[in-house]
Amino acid sequence: MSSAPRPDRPDGTSSYRAGVQGGQLIYERLNALSDAREAAGWREQVKYLAGVKRGGALAREEFGADRMRAWTRTRSEGGAVPKPENQARIATLYRSVHRDNMRSYLKGQLNKGVMVEVTPASDVDAQSAHQIPIIEFELDDWNVFVDAWADEDLDTMYDEWDDVAEDNLYDGGAYAYVASIGF
Repeated sequence: MSSAPRPDRPDGTSSYRAGVQGGQLIYERLNALSDAREAAGWREQVKYLAGVKRGGALAREEFGADRMRAWTRTRSEGGAVPKPENQARIATLYRSVHRDNMRSYLKGQLNKGVMVEVTPASDVDAQSAHQIPIIEFELDDWNVFVDAWADEDLDTMYDEWDDVAEDNLYDGGAYAYVASIGF
């Protein structure tokens, strides 16, 4: 699992590409789409885990059934508050289960065919006369992107973007690092 963006790569003339690698931007956009559906706080995360079959089973295995029941009740009902280290473990488990559940939802939505708009980034040393156009294309197979996002595998995101750019854009290399990607 890779969590930091890769550094810029030399373009052969001792200058570096401006912009962000396209796979990183898609990763961030999928995060934004998922964040709108994420539970905030440990109590909501515990309720989510308890409410989904796989999440409940994993949480009971990780923390025990009695502890999970205590965390789902309020204090007036005799509930308990997890220690900070358990709250961190809850958040990690929640993130994993939530991303796995979002995987099929995102594939279902995106694999219908989504228009992607790519705004390229120019070389730092590029002359203003050489403009790379904004490109739109339809992408109807998001499986690799969504699986890599759910697994938090940025290297695969980067590689897939390189493949998509090469297959869909007239000069794929010019679109490896971009200013923005919208979908």
